[in-house]
Amino acid sequence: PQPNSIAGMAANLHLHGFMASREGQQLLRDVSLCLKDVQFMAEACRHRSSVASSVRAAAGASIVGGSLLALGAGASVLSGGATPLVAAALVGAGTAISWGVGAQIVNSLVRLGWEQSDARTVASRMEQLKTSWSRWDHYFDKVLQECNGSVEQMTDLGINVDLLSSVMVVGAEAASYAPARCAAVMALQVGGTLGRKVLYLATGVGIIFGVSDMVAGIRNRYSSAGADCLDHYADQMCAVLHMMLNFSHGTEAQEEVQKDLPCMVLFEVSRYRLAAPAYRPGDVAKRLLAGEQDVNGYFTLTLGNGRTRIMDPAFTVRPHVEGTESVRVWTRLSDHDAACTIRAFSPSAFQLAVGNPQMGEDYSIDLVKTTVPFTNYIRFNSDQTYIWLSCRFATKPGRSMLGRP
Repeated sequence: PQPNSIAGMAANLHLHGFMASREGQQLLRDVSLCLKDVQFMAEACRHRSSVASSVRAAAGASIVGGSLLALGAGASVLSGGATPLVAAALVGAGTAISWGVGAQIVNSLVRLGWEQSDARTVASRMEQLKTSWSRWDHYFDKVLQECNGSVEQMTDLGINVDLLSSVMVVGAEAASYAPARCAAVMALQVGGTLGRKVLYLATGVGIIFGVSDMVAGIRNRYSSAGADCLDHYADQMCAVLHMMLNFSHGTEAQEEVQKDLPCMVLFEVSRYRLAAPAYRPGDVAKRLLAGEQDVNGYFTLTLGNGRTRIMDPAFTVRPHVEGTESVRVWTRLSDHDAACTIRAFSPSAFQLAVGNPQMGEDYSIDLVKTTVPFTNYIRFNSDQTYIWLSCRFATKPGRSMLGRP
Protein backbone atom coordinates (compact mmCIF):
# COMPACT_ATOMS: atom_id res chain seq x y z
CA PRO A 1 0.00 0.00 0.00
CA GLN A 2 1.03 3.60 -0.63
CA PRO A 3 2.06 5.72 2.40
CA ASN A 4 -1.02 7.89 2.12
CA SER A 5 -3.17 4.72 2.18
CA ILE A 6 -1.50 3.60 5.42
CA ALA A 7 -2.09 7.02 6.96
CA GLY A 8 -5.69 6.91 5.75
CA MET A 9 -6.25 3.50 7.34
CA ALA A 10 -4.75 4.77 10.60
CA ALA A 11 -7.05 7.81 10.60
CA ASN A 12 -9.95 5.50 9.79
CA LEU A 13 -9.12 3.26 12.75
CA HIS A 14 -8.93 6.26 15.09
CA LEU A 15 -12.37 7.39 13.91
CA HIS A 16 -13.82 3.89 14.39
CA GLY A 17 -12.24 3.75 17.84
CA PHE A 18 -13.78 7.04 18.88
CA MET A 19 -17.25 6.05 17.64
CA ALA A 20 -17.00 2.75 19.57
CA SER A 21 -16.04 4.55 22.78
CA ARG A 22 -18.54 5.59 25.44
CA GLU A 23 -18.20 9.21 24.35
CA GLY A 24 -18.81 8.34 20.71
CA GLN A 25 -21.85 6.21 21.57
CA GLN A 26 -23.36 9.02 23.63
CA LEU A 27 -22.68 11.46 20.81
CA LEU A 28 -24.68 9.26 18.41
CA ARG A 29 -27.63 9.22 20.79
CA ASP A 30 -27.45 12.98 21.41
CA VAL A 31 -27.31 13.84 17.70
CA SER A 32 -30.25 11.51 17.05
CA LEU A 33 -32.28 13.21 19.78
CA CYS A 34 -31.34 16.65 18.44
CA LEU A 35 -32.46 15.62 14.95
CA LYS A 36 -35.84 14.59 16.39
CA ASP A 37 -36.03 17.94 18.21
CA VAL A 38 -35.38 19.89 15.01
CA GLN A 39 -37.91 17.83 13.07
CA PHE A 40 -40.50 18.44 15.77
CA MET A 41 -39.77 22.18 15.74
CA ALA A 42 -40.27 22.28 11.97
CA GLU A 43 -43.55 20.38 12.27
CA ALA A 44 -44.72 22.75 15.02
CA CYS A 45 -43.94 25.83 12.93
CA ARG A 46 -45.68 24.37 9.92
CA HIS A 47 -48.71 23.14 11.83
CA ARG A 48 -49.28 26.61 13.28
CA SER A 49 -48.88 28.36 9.96
CA SER A 50 -52.06 30.15 8.92
CA VAL A 51 -51.08 30.28 5.24
CA ALA A 52 -52.62 27.84 2.75
CA SER A 53 -50.21 25.17 1.54
CA SER A 54 -50.08 26.33 -2.07
CA VAL A 55 -49.26 29.91 -1.06
CA ARG A 56 -46.88 28.66 1.61
CA ALA A 57 -44.74 26.82 -0.92
CA ALA A 58 -44.22 29.97 -2.96
CA ALA A 59 -43.85 32.38 -0.06
CA GLY A 60 -41.48 30.12 1.82
CA ALA A 61 -39.26 29.78 -1.20
CA SER A 62 -39.25 33.51 -1.84
CA ILE A 63 -38.54 34.56 1.73
CA VAL A 64 -35.90 32.00 2.56
CA GLY A 65 -34.51 31.84 -0.94
CA GLY A 66 -32.28 29.18 -2.48
CA SER A 67 -29.23 31.41 -2.28
CA LEU A 68 -29.74 32.07 1.42
CA LEU A 69 -30.09 28.38 2.15
CA ALA A 70 -26.91 27.78 0.20
CA LEU A 71 -25.00 29.72 2.82
CA GLY A 72 -25.64 26.74 5.07
CA ALA A 73 -24.71 26.55 8.71
CA GLY A 74 -24.69 29.61 10.87
CA ALA A 75 -26.62 32.10 8.77
CA SER A 76 -29.23 33.87 10.85
CA VAL A 77 -31.77 34.09 8.05
CA LEU A 78 -35.00 34.94 9.81
CA SER A 79 -33.54 36.78 12.78
CA GLY A 80 -32.29 39.55 10.53
CA GLY A 81 -28.62 38.82 11.13
CA ALA A 82 -26.27 38.57 8.18
CA THR A 83 -23.05 37.40 9.80
CA PRO A 84 -22.67 33.61 10.02
CA LEU A 85 -21.69 32.17 13.37
CA VAL A 86 -19.49 29.85 11.34
CA ALA A 87 -16.89 32.59 11.07
CA ALA A 88 -16.53 32.81 14.84
CA ALA A 89 -16.18 29.07 15.15
CA LEU A 90 -13.50 28.95 12.47
CA VAL A 91 -11.20 31.19 14.48
CA GLY A 92 -11.46 29.10 17.60
CA ALA A 93 -14.77 30.03 19.23
CA GLY A 94 -16.63 27.02 17.88
CA THR A 95 -16.54 25.12 21.15
CA ALA A 96 -17.61 28.01 23.37
CA ILE A 97 -21.08 27.75 24.85
CA SER A 98 -23.19 30.75 23.94
CA TRP A 99 -25.56 31.10 26.87
CA GLY A 100 -27.18 34.11 25.23
CA VAL A 101 -28.19 32.03 22.22
CA GLY A 102 -29.31 29.24 24.57
CA ALA A 103 -31.70 31.62 26.33
CA GLN A 104 -33.06 32.78 22.98
CA ILE A 105 -33.64 29.15 21.96
CA VAL A 106 -35.64 28.57 25.15
CA ASN A 107 -37.74 31.67 24.49
CA SER A 108 -38.38 30.66 20.88
CA LEU A 109 -39.47 27.16 21.86
CA VAL A 110 -41.79 28.49 24.55
CA ARG A 111 -43.39 30.70 21.89
CA LEU A 112 -43.91 27.54 19.83
CA GLY A 113 -45.86 26.04 22.72
CA TRP A 114 -43.19 23.97 24.46
CA GLU A 115 -43.06 23.57 28.21
CA GLN A 116 -40.20 25.60 29.64
CA SER A 117 -38.52 22.53 31.16
CA ASP A 118 -38.57 20.72 27.79
CA ALA A 119 -37.30 23.84 26.04
CA ARG A 120 -34.38 24.08 28.48
CA THR A 121 -33.51 20.41 27.87
CA VAL A 122 -33.43 20.94 24.09
CA ALA A 123 -31.40 24.14 24.37
CA SER A 124 -28.93 22.47 26.73
CA ARG A 125 -28.51 19.53 24.33
CA MET A 126 -27.76 21.89 21.45
CA GLU A 127 -25.22 23.83 23.47
CA GLN A 128 -23.47 20.62 24.57
CA LEU A 129 -23.27 19.39 20.98
CA LYS A 130 -21.32 22.50 20.05
CA THR A 131 -18.51 20.97 22.11
CA SER A 132 -19.03 17.20 21.92
CA TRP A 133 -19.65 17.05 18.17
CA SER A 134 -16.24 18.65 17.57
CA ARG A 135 -14.55 15.33 18.44
CA TRP A 136 -16.24 13.65 15.48
CA ASP A 137 -15.30 16.61 13.29
CA HIS A 138 -11.64 16.28 14.31
CA TYR A 139 -11.33 12.58 13.47
CA PHE A 140 -13.47 12.78 10.36
CA ASP A 141 -11.45 15.73 9.04
CA LYS A 142 -8.27 13.64 9.45
CA VAL A 143 -9.76 10.89 7.33
CA LEU A 144 -10.84 13.36 4.63
CA GLN A 145 -7.41 14.97 4.49
CA GLU A 146 -5.67 11.60 4.12
CA CYS A 147 -7.96 10.76 1.21
CA ASN A 148 -6.42 13.76 -0.62
CA GLY A 149 -9.48 14.37 -2.75
CA SER A 150 -9.77 10.78 -4.01
CA VAL A 151 -13.35 9.51 -4.27
CA GLU A 152 -12.00 5.96 -4.51
CA GLN A 153 -10.13 6.27 -1.21
CA MET A 154 -13.16 7.85 0.47
CA THR A 155 -15.31 4.94 -0.68
CA ASP A 156 -12.70 2.38 0.41
CA LEU A 157 -12.61 3.92 3.89
CA GLY A 158 -16.39 3.75 4.24
CA ILE A 159 -17.30 7.37 3.44
CA ASN A 160 -20.58 7.78 1.57
CA VAL A 161 -19.64 10.44 -0.98
CA ASP A 162 -23.29 11.06 -1.82
CA LEU A 163 -24.01 11.98 1.78
CA LEU A 164 -20.86 14.06 2.07
CA SER A 165 -21.67 16.05 -1.05
CA SER A 166 -25.25 16.61 0.12
CA VAL A 167 -24.06 18.83 2.98
CA MET A 168 -21.12 20.54 1.26
CA VAL A 169 -21.38 23.78 -0.69
CA VAL A 170 -18.58 25.00 -2.96
CA GLY A 171 -18.22 28.73 -3.45
CA ALA A 172 -20.60 29.61 -0.65
CA GLU A 173 -20.15 33.37 -1.13
CA ALA A 174 -21.60 33.08 -4.63
CA ALA A 175 -24.15 30.46 -3.53
CA SER A 176 -23.05 28.18 -6.38
CA TYR A 177 -23.22 24.41 -6.20
CA ALA A 178 -20.81 21.89 -7.66
CA PRO A 179 -22.13 18.70 -9.27
CA ALA A 180 -23.10 16.29 -6.51
CA ARG A 181 -20.44 13.69 -7.22
CA CYS A 182 -17.69 16.29 -7.40
CA ALA A 183 -18.47 18.44 -4.38
CA ALA A 184 -16.44 16.40 -1.90
CA VAL A 185 -13.40 16.33 -4.17
CA MET A 186 -13.55 20.02 -5.03
CA ALA A 187 -13.89 21.00 -1.37
CA LEU A 188 -10.59 19.30 -0.60
CA GLN A 189 -8.87 21.01 -3.53
CA VAL A 190 -10.09 24.58 -3.00
CA GLY A 191 -7.61 25.37 -0.25
CA GLY A 192 -7.30 28.58 1.72
CA THR A 193 -9.99 30.12 3.88
CA LEU A 194 -12.83 29.25 1.53
CA GLY A 195 -11.71 25.64 1.41
CA ARG A 196 -11.80 25.38 5.19
CA LYS A 197 -15.20 27.09 5.25
CA VAL A 198 -16.53 24.59 2.71
CA LEU A 199 -15.29 21.69 4.82
CA TYR A 200 -16.72 23.32 7.91
CA LEU A 201 -20.20 23.32 6.43
CA ALA A 202 -20.08 19.52 6.46
CA THR A 203 -19.14 19.28 10.13
CA GLY A 204 -21.37 18.65 13.09
CA VAL A 205 -20.35 21.82 14.93
CA GLY A 206 -21.07 23.93 11.85
CA ILE A 207 -24.53 22.44 11.50
CA ILE A 208 -25.45 22.74 15.18
CA PHE A 209 -24.36 26.39 15.21
CA GLY A 210 -26.64 26.98 12.25
CA VAL A 211 -29.56 25.20 13.87
CA SER A 212 -29.09 27.10 17.14
CA ASP A 213 -28.91 30.44 15.36
CA MET A 214 -31.96 29.56 13.28
CA VAL A 215 -34.09 28.52 16.27
CA ALA A 216 -32.98 31.50 18.33
CA GLY A 217 -33.96 33.78 15.46
CA ILE A 218 -37.52 32.52 15.01
CA ARG A 219 -39.76 35.50 15.66
CA ASN A 220 -43.01 34.20 14.19
CA ARG A 221 -44.40 30.96 15.56
CA TYR A 222 -46.61 30.70 12.45
CA SER A 223 -43.69 30.81 10.05
CA SER A 224 -43.73 28.17 7.31
CA ALA A 225 -40.52 29.73 5.98
CA GLY A 226 -38.90 28.97 9.32
CA ALA A 227 -40.18 25.40 9.12
CA ASP A 228 -38.64 24.92 5.68
CA CYS A 229 -35.31 26.30 6.87
CA LEU A 230 -35.35 24.00 9.90
CA ASP A 231 -36.03 21.06 7.58
CA HIS A 232 -32.98 22.10 5.57
CA TYR A 233 -30.84 21.76 8.68
CA ALA A 234 -32.59 18.51 9.62
CA ASP A 235 -31.57 17.07 6.25
CA GLN A 236 -27.96 18.09 6.91
CA MET A 237 -28.03 16.54 10.38
CA CYS A 238 -29.56 13.34 9.05
CA ALA A 239 -26.87 13.03 6.36
CA VAL A 240 -24.03 13.51 8.86
CA LEU A 241 -25.69 11.10 11.29
CA HIS A 242 -25.80 8.44 8.57
CA MET A 243 -22.07 9.00 7.97
CA MET A 244 -21.43 8.60 11.69
CA LEU A 245 -23.34 5.31 11.68
CA ASN A 246 -21.07 4.03 8.91
CA PHE A 247 -18.22 4.17 11.43
CA SER A 248 -20.24 2.64 14.29
CA HIS A 249 -21.16 -0.81 13.00
CA GLY A 250 -21.87 -3.41 15.66
CA THR A 251 -22.39 -0.96 18.51
CA GLU A 252 -25.47 -0.67 20.72
CA ALA A 253 -26.01 2.99 19.86
CA GLN A 254 -25.83 2.20 16.14
CA GLU A 255 -28.67 -0.29 16.46
CA GLU A 256 -30.74 2.11 18.58
CA VAL A 257 -30.32 5.10 16.29
CA GLN A 258 -30.59 3.39 12.92
CA LYS A 259 -34.03 1.88 13.46
CA ASP A 260 -35.67 5.33 13.74
CA LEU A 261 -33.49 7.27 11.28
CA PRO A 262 -35.09 8.39 7.99
CA CYS A 263 -33.26 7.38 4.84
CA MET A 264 -31.71 10.01 2.55
CA VAL A 265 -32.72 10.21 -1.09
CA LEU A 266 -31.78 12.29 -4.12
CA PHE A 267 -34.59 13.84 -6.16
CA GLU A 268 -33.43 15.05 -9.57
CA VAL A 269 -35.26 16.77 -12.43
CA SER A 270 -33.21 16.19 -15.58
CA ARG A 271 -35.48 17.51 -18.34
CA TYR A 272 -38.46 19.85 -18.29
CA ARG A 273 -40.75 22.00 -20.42
CA LEU A 274 -42.45 24.69 -18.38
CA ALA A 275 -45.27 27.17 -18.88
CA ALA A 276 -44.72 30.91 -18.74
CA PRO A 277 -44.83 32.40 -15.23
CA ALA A 278 -48.17 33.68 -14.00
CA TYR A 279 -46.94 37.26 -13.97
CA ARG A 280 -48.47 40.02 -11.92
CA PRO A 281 -48.98 43.49 -13.47
CA GLY A 282 -45.69 44.87 -12.20
CA ASP A 283 -43.76 41.87 -13.49
CA VAL A 284 -45.39 42.16 -16.91
CA ALA A 285 -44.43 45.83 -17.22
CA LYS A 286 -40.88 45.08 -16.17
CA ARG A 287 -40.47 42.32 -18.73
CA LEU A 288 -42.03 44.33 -21.55
CA LEU A 289 -39.47 47.07 -20.95
CA ALA A 290 -36.62 44.57 -20.82
CA GLY A 291 -37.80 42.68 -23.87
CA GLU A 292 -36.76 39.37 -22.37
CA GLN A 293 -37.88 35.96 -23.64
CA ASP A 294 -35.88 33.63 -21.41
CA VAL A 295 -36.86 33.54 -17.74
CA ASN A 296 -35.04 32.56 -14.58
CA GLY A 297 -36.60 29.82 -12.54
CA TYR A 298 -36.21 27.28 -9.75
CA PHE A 299 -37.98 24.14 -8.59
CA THR A 300 -39.32 23.28 -5.15
CA LEU A 301 -40.00 19.81 -3.80
CA THR A 302 -42.80 19.33 -1.26
CA LEU A 303 -43.12 16.12 0.76
CA GLY A 304 -45.27 14.74 3.54
CA ASN A 305 -47.14 17.33 5.57
CA GLY A 306 -45.90 20.25 3.47
CA ARG A 307 -42.16 20.41 4.14
CA THR A 308 -40.63 22.16 1.16
CA ARG A 309 -37.05 22.12 -0.11
CA ILE A 310 -35.63 24.24 -2.90
CA MET A 311 -33.87 22.28 -5.63
CA ASP A 312 -30.52 23.47 -6.92
CA PRO A 313 -29.28 25.13 -8.98
CA ALA A 314 -31.58 27.82 -10.32
CA PHE A 315 -31.88 27.79 -14.10
CA THR A 316 -32.74 29.87 -17.16
CA VAL A 317 -35.34 28.52 -19.57
CA ARG A 318 -37.63 29.70 -22.35
CA PRO A 319 -41.31 28.89 -21.71
CA HIS A 320 -42.57 25.85 -23.63
CA VAL A 321 -39.04 25.00 -24.77
CA GLU A 322 -37.31 22.00 -23.21
CA GLY A 323 -34.61 22.66 -20.63
CA THR A 324 -31.94 20.09 -19.78
CA GLU A 325 -30.02 21.65 -16.89
CA SER A 326 -30.25 19.09 -14.10
CA VAL A 327 -31.57 20.30 -10.72
CA ARG A 328 -31.57 18.23 -7.55
CA VAL A 329 -32.04 18.10 -3.83
CA TRP A 330 -31.02 15.64 -1.09
CA THR A 331 -33.62 15.13 1.58
CA ARG A 332 -35.11 12.70 4.10
CA LEU A 333 -37.76 10.23 3.02
CA SER A 334 -39.98 8.46 5.54
CA ASP A 335 -42.92 6.08 5.44
CA HIS A 336 -45.28 9.02 5.81
CA ASP A 337 -44.11 10.60 2.55
CA ALA A 338 -46.66 8.98 0.27
CA ALA A 339 -46.44 11.65 -2.43
CA CYS A 340 -44.27 14.49 -3.63
CA THR A 341 -45.11 17.68 -5.49
CA ILE A 342 -42.74 19.56 -7.80
CA ARG A 343 -43.43 23.23 -8.50
CA ALA A 344 -41.57 25.71 -10.69
CA PHE A 345 -41.33 29.41 -9.86
CA SER A 346 -39.76 32.48 -11.40
CA PRO A 347 -38.19 35.13 -9.13
CA SER A 348 -40.27 38.29 -8.87
CA ALA A 349 -39.53 41.86 -7.91
CA PHE A 350 -42.48 41.64 -5.50
CA GLN A 351 -41.59 38.28 -3.93
CA LEU A 352 -41.54 39.47 -0.32
CA ALA A 353 -45.06 40.85 -0.61
CA VAL A 354 -46.92 38.29 -2.72
CA GLY A 355 -44.47 35.46 -3.44
CA ASN A 356 -42.99 34.40 -6.75
CA PRO A 357 -45.18 33.62 -9.79
CA GLN A 358 -45.57 29.91 -10.48
CA MET A 359 -44.63 28.48 -13.87
CA GLY A 360 -47.59 26.28 -14.73
CA GLU A 361 -49.39 23.66 -12.67
CA ASP A 362 -48.12 21.41 -9.90
CA TYR A 363 -46.49 18.09 -10.79
CA SER A 364 -47.67 15.51 -8.25
CA ILE A 365 -46.20 12.00 -8.03
CA ASP A 366 -47.56 9.12 -5.95
CA LEU A 367 -44.50 7.64 -4.22
CA VAL A 368 -46.39 4.48 -3.26
CA LYS A 369 -47.49 3.52 -6.76
CA THR A 370 -44.27 4.85 -8.27
CA THR A 371 -41.82 2.58 -6.48
CA VAL A 372 -38.73 4.28 -5.06
CA PRO A 373 -36.12 4.25 -6.53
CA PHE A 374 -37.18 5.23 -10.04
CA THR A 375 -35.50 6.85 -13.04
CA ASN A 376 -36.84 9.35 -15.57
CA TYR A 377 -40.47 9.25 -14.51
CA ILE A 378 -42.21 11.57 -16.98
CA ARG A 379 -45.06 13.63 -15.52
CA PHE A 380 -47.21 15.57 -18.00
CA ASN A 381 -49.67 18.33 -17.21
CA SER A 382 -52.78 19.41 -19.11
CA ASP A 383 -50.93 22.20 -20.93
CA GLN A 384 -48.39 19.71 -22.38
CA THR A 385 -45.64 20.82 -20.03
CA TYR A 386 -43.68 18.08 -18.31
CA ILE A 387 -40.78 17.10 -16.06
CA TRP A 388 -38.49 14.04 -15.99
CA LEU A 389 -38.03 13.07 -12.35
CA SER A 390 -35.67 10.50 -10.81
CA CYS A 391 -35.28 9.41 -7.21
CA ARG A 392 -32.61 7.16 -5.71
CA PHE A 393 -31.50 6.17 -2.24
CA ALA A 394 -28.29 7.62 -0.82
CA THR A 395 -28.59 5.37 2.23
CA LYS A 396 -29.96 1.90 2.77
CA PRO A 397 -33.76 2.08 3.03
CA GLY A 398 -35.45 0.78 6.15
CA ARG A 399 -37.50 -2.37 6.18
CA SER A 400 -40.79 -0.51 5.90
CA MET A 401 -39.51 1.42 2.88
CA LEU A 402 -38.56 -1.86 1.19
CA GLY A 403 -42.03 -3.14 1.95
CA ARG A 404 -43.73 -0.54 -0.24
CA PRO A 405 -45.62 -2.00 -3.25
